[in-house]
Amino acid sequence: MKATESQKKWLVENYMLASKRQIEKKFPDCTYTEVIIYGKSLGLKRAARRPWTTYELDFVRDNYNKIGEYEVADQLDRTPDSVKAKAYALGIVQFYDKDFDTNVTLEQRLEMLKSKLHHLDKEMDNAIAEGDTAKYLAIRGDFDHIRIVYQSVESRIMNKKNKVTDNYIHELSIN
Repeated sequence: MKATESQKKWLVENYMLASKRQIEKKFPDCTYTEVIIYGKSLGLKRAARRPWTTYELDFVRDNYNKIGEYEVADQLDRTPDSVKAKAYALGIVQFYDKDFDTNVTLEQRLEMLKSKLHHLDKEMDNAIAEGDTAKYLAIRGDFDHIRIVYQSVESRIMNKKNKVTDNYIHELSIN
């Protein structure tokens, strides 16, 4: 990997706490992994993970379902995957989708999600056929996220059906 003197200086000063996005921006001609390996060859060490601040946690709580993980990630200079993982850890259920019409039923929503999963599955197959690992991993992240939302909606439908059945059984037992 070739690095200019200014890039090397920046890396020495910022290696420990720089985000992946910051590193990729500073080294546009290299992969993130190449820069990390280069930093290690210089004897530099990275923090295990950048800790979440109270502000960031509050921002995720307040905005995740309003603007989605990509916008939250951009605002906080985090990766979408780290934002999704933190939102999951905080117990936030993701229903943000700019194409989502709030007037659809849960069953319709489930069909929309099933269609997206099918589409992403085909895209992953294409990425594998092209040998594009980065594209595959990006699509896989979206696929996994939508699968979690799909399971959540499916669970809500089942709970709704069980509640109706329980109410019906209760009414039968009273009569």
